[in-house]
Amino acid sequence: MKRYGLIATVFLLVFLLGVGTHAVRNTPPLQDTKETEALKIVFPQADKFSPKYQTPPHYKAYNIDPQTKKEKLIGIGFLTTDIAPEIQGYSGPIEIMVGADTSGTIANLHLISHAETTAYVANLNEFIKQFSSLHPHSAFKLGEDINGITRATITSQAITQAIQESLKIISQQVLSLEDHRKPSEEKRLPLDQV
Repeated sequence: MKRYGLIATVFLLVFLLGVGTHAVRNTPPLQDTKETEALKIVFPQADKFSPKYQTPPHYKAYNIDPQTKKEKLIGIGFLTTDIAPEIQGYSGPIEIMVGADTSGTIANLHLISHAETTAYVANLNEFIKQFSSLHPHSAFKLGEDINGITRATITSQAITQAIQESLKIISQQVLSLEDHRKPSEEKRLPLDQV
């Protein structure tokens, strides 16, 4: 009798361990803390954020009506390094959280990380603020629409291209906005021709 009790206990423990392992594997991953904090910065008025969607990677920001408790989409948050990872600064990736409203207009941006030489990009946050209020149909031209960072041309161009490319993809694939630009306006200069 004792033997059956021991076997039943071992079987129960193995079963519970298997159920626990299955639950852990099928639990959606927690949002990255730096991404969550960046979302709160670019959408300070948001009541709620979705988990990270994967195609293309983005978050949805919502307001909740206090009376009806219904969610209203107010914008899309995305990382430039998720959408356009091939576009990098002089020293590597420049991770920026971009918050765009439902019309595709940039509401706010937040620099998360970079490896650029600090002496050259001391005013990087000021540079990034210039992109607020731009939309998918903006020209994004350095020297005209955007003032570049002195002595950091490659960095300036990379950030500009990454934000423009990311916004275009999010606007088309997530917000389903039409791209009304002419093909000649879509071309961008290679980094070595800046």
